Amino acid sequence: MSTPIHQGSIEERVKKIVGDQFCRAPAEINQTASLVLEYGMTDIDLIEITMSTEDEFGIEIDDDTMYGIKTIQDVIDVVTQKVVA
Repeated sequence: MSTPIHQGSIEERVKKIVGDQFCRAPAEINQTASLVLEYGMTDIDLIEITMSTEDEFGIEIDDDTMYGIKTIQDVIDVVTQKVVA
């Protein structure tokens, strides 16, 4: 039986994924900042974040959803919808 995933752990794990991608500590990650404006995210970064998120949480994120991701909170929301549903 798997351990339930709580919002806090989702947030922490997503911040770690994004922090790893942009070489920043998770504590430095502002979850409401624009990934493009604040962190300089490119399409390649978005794909890598998406793939890492899928691997971390055992979910699939379709392309339309992926290209709608603009902030870390968007990633957290997508994961929450997929793992809690």
